[in-house]
Amino acid sequence: MHIKIKYAEGVRKKPIADEWENIVCLMAHKYPLMKPLLLLKSQIEVTENQINVYMKIQGADFLKARKLDRELESVIENIFGKKYIVNIEERINAEEVLKQKEKAKQVQQKAIENVMREAMEAQRMAAEKQAQNSGENVQNNHQQQSHQNPSTQNYEQYPASEMPPIPEGVYNDADYAIGDTVPYTLTIHVPANIAKMATFKVVDTVKASQLQARSHPFPHLP
Repeated sequence: MHIKIKYAEGVRKKPIADEWENIVCLMAHKYPLMKPLLLLKSQIEVTENQINVYMKIQGADFLKARKLDRELESVIENIFGKKYIVNIEERINAEEVLKQKEKAKQVQQKAIENVMREAMEAQRMAAEKQAQNSGENVQNNHQQQSHQNPSTQNYEQYPASEMPPIPEGVYNDADYAIGDTVPYTLTIHVPANIAKMATFKVVDTVKASQLQARSHPFPHLP
């Protein structure tokens, strides 16, 4: 929608140069996709029937491709009641070019830092997740082995350094343990005619009754 303003006779209108920022803001409200705010810091030169817009940043071709110059002509005519030809061009000095390049470099560097920071955070979270899963797997395997071998589970309750002592009693009165050297004596009956024998053989006979171990109940450890 276009608004055309008609002024009463004797009304004094401000120059276009003084109203330029207001004109750009109006354009930004009506045509945001045309990016008219790119003209906000530009300088203008108004002649009899022409308005030259000198941009301090790049983007003149972009604005003209979107026909922003033609829309400016229509808006200015509706507000000021006069037809102007609008020309948009770039006038960027070397200092401004350096400033723009430096700003673009800073923006690019910041974007790279953000990407790297996000990548490192993703790696950290993945490592924590993997460590958590590994811990759960170890715990599950330990529980499974404990269920399969309950005797091992009972012994693990008491580390070797904290095992309770075996109390004294009839179940602990063995003279020797496995691996001990056991002294013993052989009683040999020598025959009276041993002097006439060419060979004398000694045989140690163990009876089955001698191999029976004493059996006593072993108290249940807590």
